[in-house]
Amino acid sequence: MRTEQGVDLRFEIRGRQILRYTELSSGEQQFLAMCAAIVTSRASIVALEEPEISLHPDNQELMRDVLLEQVRSGLVDQILLESHVPVFDGPEVIRFRRSEQGATEVSREPSRPKDADLSAQAREAGAKKEWVTSDGYTRLPKEMRSDLGLQTGGYLWFLRPTPERQWEAWTADQLDGRFGWKDEEQEK
Repeated sequence: MRTEQGVDLRFEIRGRQILRYTELSSGEQQFLAMCAAIVTSRASIVALEEPEISLHPDNQELMRDVLLEQVRSGLVDQILLESHVPVFDGPEVIRFRRSEQGATEVSREPSRPKDADLSAQAREAGAKKEWVTSDGYTRLPKEMRSDLGLQTGGYLWFLRPTPERQWEAWTADQLDGRFGWKDEEQEK
């Protein structure tokens, strides 16, 4: 929409809300600007360096899907992408490595081809793979948050009952029940 101040760019989240470009997070602004640049460039080859920077993991997946759609639709012939996140990994990835002799070796392979069968089996069994940062932060899938009663957030405790056993996740209520703890307000 054109205004007296210039162009007013707006972003709609499928019927839920309309936001001005300036109301978006920096990652969302970056995502929108990158998509607009690709669409308007009319280039047959597009090169992107680390498009995941400042993007929420959900938006990283959306960015991947948008980029793939640009190629599938013929808008772009090829996208060269340099990234350090697994979400952009896949069978169409080309890897460059230096040999011991200093020559550049090129191969087409996902980052963990040996894990592909195991990952497929785990997904079929209902497992969800999530990225955990070196600081220990992660996102839990919606289904898991729902099963744990944490749709709106809350505490999740991790315990290992004995040194030989795997870690287990416990909600605050489950932990209270296990150890017989009660909140003062619950006792009233």
